[in-house]
Amino acid sequence: MNGRIETLRKGIDGIDAQIVAMLSRRLEAAMLIGREKRIDGIPLRDVERENEVLESAGKSAARQGAISSGAVEGIFGNLIEESARAQEKSCIAVAFQGERGAFSEQAARATFKNCVPLAFRTFTEAFAAVENGDADVALLPVENSTEGPVGEVHDLLAQKNLAAIGEALLRVKHCLVAMPGTELNWITEVYSHPQALGQCSGFLKKELPHARTVPFYDTAGAARMIAAQEMEGAAAIASEGSAVAYGLEILRKGIEDSESNTTRFLALRKGTGKTQMEMGTALKTTDGKEAPQKTEDRLKTSIIFSASHTPSSLSHALEPFAKRSLNLTRIESRPSRRTPWEYVFFLDFEGTSQEGAGREAIEEMKRICRWLNVLGTYPKSRTVIGE
Repeated sequence: MNGRIETLRKGIDGIDAQIVAMLSRRLEAAMLIGREKRIDGIPLRDVERENEVLESAGKSAARQGAISSGAVEGIFGNLIEESARAQEKSCIAVAFQGERGAFSEQAARATFKNCVPLAFRTFTEAFAAVENGDADVALLPVENSTEGPVGEVHDLLAQKNLAAIGEALLRVKHCLVAMPGTELNWITEVYSHPQALGQCSGFLKKELPHARTVPFYDTAGAARMIAAQEMEGAAAIASEGSAVAYGLEILRKGIEDSESNTTRFLALRKGTGKTQMEMGTALKTTDGKEAPQKTEDRLKTSIIFSASHTPSSLSHALEPFAKRSLNLTRIESRPSRRTPWEYVFFLDFEGTSQEGAGREAIEEMKRICRWLNVLGTYPKSRTVIGE
């Protein structure tokens, strides 16, 4: 086959992939518009707006010249009908920290049905989106099996008033990505989130000992920057989806030091902590089926508390769980933002806060601790996304 034809076809393939990605984003935007229309109680179809879109598309085609206005109007007519069907769906607006292609987006899509992911640059912005009603729920990382807790998220959990309604576990598989045609020995800088750099430190020391590591706010954001600036000699540690989204080449796959590298996320919403209910009914398992009705032994509860600054105060605070044989699955501490040398503790236990031994333990803890807040009781994740 003529080599130029093959090259042109590859170019078309790339354009087609971009078209499909943009169509997907357009339909997600339509679903969000449908969400707002339902909130405001206005009709889903807007004929005047639809005609404006068709007219604008036809004029744009006339300026381009390569495609007729009639053809474009036909394409957009079909797109408008598809958008109308999308608006009829009840969607869940899920805030996550990072850019398109981030691991958090992957987790959100796998965790919620009819999910429309909303990207935010910082964890604070993701929290604010839920507080302000711009998002229904936030899905944020709280700990990683290799690097431990995500400190900033824990600090925000203590400061804000969002409730935990579920958790998700994601098997994190990192890739080294760079501009197409880049060779591994050309790399002088590696950009990524500090957690990702830590999770791949062994690979970096062995394969890229002379490359400078540069912390960045997000894995996918690092990939996007390299693509946008066409940075030669630079690479990012990011997901395979990020490489596809930004047209980068994958130099190495599976570069994380631990084969079981897993991140745990919490789903957070406004209101008090309750088991699933309302927004929690949108949670799904990774096979796409509804999560079944949970029994107490399949529930997990997350609480935050501060013990008094006296000898054995933490031990005394935990006694209510030991007396009732409740299994603690995690306990972390963070410096309090209220008082120097005071610590806030984050604790997870198996069971519910709403009845039985779990409720009794929490009531007893409240009499011992300086303060205590129940983040929520929710179903334990039964599967790991990506395995």
